Amino acid sequence: MFTSGFYPVAISSIQRQFGYSSTMMGILTGAYDFAAALGAVVITHYGHTAHRPRWLGFAALAFAAGTFCMTLPVWLAGPYTAVGAQSNELCDGGHSINDACAAAPPRGYFAIFLLSMAVLGTAASPIYSLGLTFLDDNVKPEANSTYLGIFFGLNAAGPALGYILGGVFLNIYVSPGHETGQDIDPDSTGWVGAWWIGFLISASICAAVTTFWFFVPRQLPNTQWIRDLRRRHAVNIQRSFWSKMNALNRNPTFAGVALGNVCDVAIVSGIGNFLPAYVETQFHLTASTASFLSGACIVTGATLGMFLGGLLPRWRRWSAKKTTRAMFISSLIMLPLTPMLFVRCDQIRLAGLSTPAASWTPANASIYQGCLPACACDSKAYHPVCDAMTGITYFSPCAAGC
Repeated sequence: MFTSGFYPVAISSIQRQFGYSSTMMGILTGAYDFAAALGAVVITHYGHTAHRPRWLGFAALAFAAGTFCMTLPVWLAGPYTAVGAQSNELCDGGHSINDACAAAPPRGYFAIFLLSMAVLGTAASPIYSLGLTFLDDNVKPEANSTYLGIFFGLNAAGPALGYILGGVFLNIYVSPGHETGQDIDPDSTGWVGAWWIGFLISASICAAVTTFWFFVPRQLPNTQWIRDLRRRHAVNIQRSFWSKMNALNRNPTFAGVALGNVCDVAIVSGIGNFLPAYVETQFHLTASTASFLSGACIVTGATLGMFLGGLLPRWRRWSAKKTTRAMFISSLIMLPLTPMLFVRCDQIRLAGLSTPAASWTPANASIYQGCLPACACDSKAYHPVCDAMTGITYFSPCAAGC
């Protein structure tokens, strides 16, 4: 719900509030993925013989702490004031304005985000490594695909719920009670929604689940025969950590599955995390509407696919060969849909940048190229207005009048 739901929805709001670039947000996402990859290798090696439910309990506790720390910059920075919210942005020859940027947020805020994402990535890795092996050792082999389908189906439903709830929270001002007098609403370009509410909800849920995991036994009752059955079909070779890694890398079946998962995670981490921000900017929607639409796509696509992927093999009694063939066919069906990712709205005709305006030459020079100096327009507060006659958008009412 947090990693692929609340966080992607909050990306554009965090960028707007703290002035971060898309590159910086990509670094945060990369920190999570790098920590998760490193944690999965180390934790799996040392945790597969340990008390796995207890390890999952500590992981849930660490995830709750990391999620809560993601909200610390909101409280440390104080109430947020939208850029230019206290100005009418009109051309006024008798008005002077300080065009300097607002004070840049302390670098410590980004360090808090970065450290929190690293903790979250490390804490999330046991869920997919130790959690799945614990499930595999305690359910019947013929029912394994069903439980995996439920697991990954809920894993897709959680982000969808995060998208939808995150869209609702973005209609609330980031600093409740401080929007009065700023003359802004969710449709305003300077609006920043309360993205942190979803983070606190995720932290609370993880903290509540922690208690449950500490009461789960090391092995579920009446399941020893399942582990004995798997041991009879396994090769028990004691190896060091690096020899195990070398043996896995030389296994063509494992290498193929791992490569496929790498490609899948690359899509989820790249497109999934930045999907709401992409929809918001490319189709000129509010952050709330973009998150709702992104959540709808996940509900109808990923959740349905996960559940069917777990139920069909058991229902139709597919062999490994038939299951692989079904995966290949589903990939072929997806290929013709790939060009739809390039569908977008036309670029906004912004006067002075993407298109010249009356007496403004040349284009691509400045939003106030040729503008009267006496207007003293603010080049930092973006409040676009559109000329219905020409279809040209101006940076602000001041730029349009000037």
